[in-house]
Amino acid sequence: MAIRHRDRWERYRVHGDRKARAELIREYVPLVHYVVTRMSVRPPCIMDGEDLVAIGILGLISAVHAFDPSRGIEFSTFAVPRVRGAILDELRKHDWVPRTARQRAAELRAAMQEGSGDRQPRGLGQVARRMKVSRRRLGQLMATIRPTSFVPLDHGAAEGDPEQPPISQLITGRHCRTPLEEAELSEQCERVRAILEELPEPQRGLIIEYYFKSRQQKDLAKEMRVSRSRISQIHTGALTTLRKRMEAVGAA
Repeated sequence: MAIRHRDRWERYRVHGDRKARAELIREYVPLVHYVVTRMSVRPPCIMDGEDLVAIGILGLISAVHAFDPSRGIEFSTFAVPRVRGAILDELRKHDWVPRTARQRAAELRAAMQEGSGDRQPRGLGQVARRMKVSRRRLGQLMATIRPTSFVPLDHGAAEGDPEQPPISQLITGRHCRTPLEEAELSEQCERVRAILEELPEPQRGLIIEYYFKSRQQKDLAKEMRVSRSRISQIHTGALTTLRKRMEAVGAA
């Protein structure tokens, strides 16, 4: 069988001509597009068709490196499985469902579609019996294979609407504060800072070192050359003063 571009293959395989290698890759890039358009796969939302082509080109480069023209087969015959394999491998990396769960999902679909008429499963109990699992395990399996979409946090909440805020701005945890709470907290912090500036030494220094610099009281006692009990008295007095002054301005 005649091999296309035999001269280029010889220049690359025999002489290590990198220019010939680049020419071969460019020549067969349409083969990657051919493979991608005929693969019945849907890339995850974080990828698109161009990403699949880029991955396929990596598979093409690997195939060019491994191809041996002396075997007498066309490069396209050799390369197509490798391009397809590279794409499938990359898609599996983005598949959060384990392969065993995919296999069980196929068994589940088969059990639910088995038979017709009166033989058609009417409930989860029948499906569980056909799969030889408990109803609880069947429920876990159905939850595992439930369709899930992963969306980048910088994408808008409404696809295609540039005025929508990114999803990252809409996600809040249980302990997230509202804008009003943030404003109130900021105001209280300003008041505490102002009151701290008015505290006498050593109360002010103790509060700053203990609460803002995470110093231990025993270390502060050594540094200030006083006893631990004296540090405790200063600490209590500082907190009492802070509390009274915060109450005086209605922020307690």
